[in-house]
Amino acid sequence: MLNFKDLHERTIPNIEAIFNSLNIATRLTGKELQFINPLRDDTDFGSASINVETGMWADFAEGGDPKAKGGDLISLVAYLTDTSQSLAAKKLQSFVSEPAHQAAVESVNTQTHMVIDGVHYDLVYPVPDGAPFLPRDFGDGLGEPSEMYPYKNEQGTLLGYILRFDLFTGKTIRPATLWMDDTGKYHWKLNGFPKPRPLYNLHLLAQKTDAPVLIVEGEKSANAASQLFPDHVVVTTMHGAKSPDKSDLTPLLGRNIFMWADYDGPGQRYEETMVKLLRSQDEKASVNIMLPITDSATYTSDTQEPMLVTGFI
Repeated sequence: MLNFKDLHERTIPNIEAIFNSLNIATRLTGKELQFINPLRDDTDFGSASINVETGMWADFAEGGDPKAKGGDLISLVAYLTDTSQSLAAKKLQSFVSEPAHQAAVESVNTQTHMVIDGVHYDLVYPVPDGAPFLPRDFGDGLGEPSEMYPYKNEQGTLLGYILRFDLFTGKTIRPATLWMDDTGKYHWKLNGFPKPRPLYNLHLLAQKTDAPVLIVEGEKSANAASQLFPDHVVVTTMHGAKSPDKSDLTPLLGRNIFMWADYDGPGQRYEETMVKLLRSQDEKASVNIMLPITDSATYTSDTQEPMLVTGFI
């Protein structure tokens, strides 16, 4: 039987990580962690908050609804996920106990607030309805992005973008996230996503739960491979092979996984790293490796057809 008092004490230090796992935007003001309530048309901080020391919470915009307030994270998670407190407690118990969730707690990016020229900005995550569109021109010599890759959560709500800029000096890849200043105005900024970062096409993983998964290197390759393999869900980690350890790979666990990385040194290291990361979270995880029908001298991931080689690794 779960000890609710013990669970309450264990979850209090992880409040921000738990909100992050639920893809709910937050802003810390003193002891109050304000949050955007996904159950209503809520786009502004201030009406819903939880005390990070006591766990007391309330959504004052709900007009005194007794369900919209409580004294701990168990009641809050039950409210936000429309489930019983018993099931909410089990969800929180899993979060603070399982190694994969512990890794997520330790990896939460605390850079969700910044000050620029005396103006305070807070990350808005996910992007709410009614938010401004991405700017056409980012200035600072970047100009207009040549490609925009939207990242979404499991529900299909926009989290931000990875942008490609083709400059005279070559391509550059930058993340874009939405921020709110202390007057309530939204701003798109070329700042990174909170960690652990979402997978590209995460919403398709949630929709197609029985489909095999193909991991490729980069969003451009993912879009191309989706045309070649319409029966698969094609995903990639943010920033490709550079930092897969900073992505949340838990949605891949238990899936039938294939991997088709670039046919070069970084691509091979990406394959090895991904297999190790998946196995560190599930020792039974298996990955089929796919290789191009060509050699490394002429291979480009945009043009070559793949082939499947030997079974699982």
